[in-house]
Amino acid sequence: MEALTKLDEALNMSPVTFYESPKLSPLKHAFKILASFDCSSTTLTIEQKKESLAMEESLKELADIAAKAVQDNNHLIAKESMKQTITRNLDRNLIRYKEVVSEVKQVEQKLTALSAERKEIFRSCKKMKMELEALGKEWAEHEPKAKVVEEEEKPVEADGEE
Repeated sequence: MEALTKLDEALNMSPVTFYESPKLSPLKHAFKILASFDCSSTTLTIEQKKESLAMEESLKELADIAAKAVQDNNHLIAKESMKQTITRNLDRNLIRYKEVVSEVKQVEQKLTALSAERKEIFRSCKKMKMELEALGKEWAEHEPKAKVVEEEEKPVEADGEE
């Protein structure tokens, strides 16, 4: 009867608890004891023998289920680790992306400032060119007058030297 009690207790455990339980070896031993009974024995009826065999099958299934649960749990832990790694990488990439966006904005602002400065320099050069052209026209207008004045001064100078 003790063997049947151990089997019943094992069937009521969760698969993971059962699989990790130190009771697994005594349970196997209990099944061996139950299996060794002769069916004609008065200690164990045929119904009890069938029940113990059914329990043994259930125990084997529980062991398989527990092994699968442990394997699934390990797989889940590995996936969780991968998820954390990917999350950290995404966070780092997001931070770097924000830094690059900030740098791009700074470069764009500098380009805008340089473009404005270039336009101002161009306007200034254009203004100076127009002033230079105006001076050139003035020079062209005054040059013949200056030659006339020079020509007029030459005889006066020549008279003063004599």
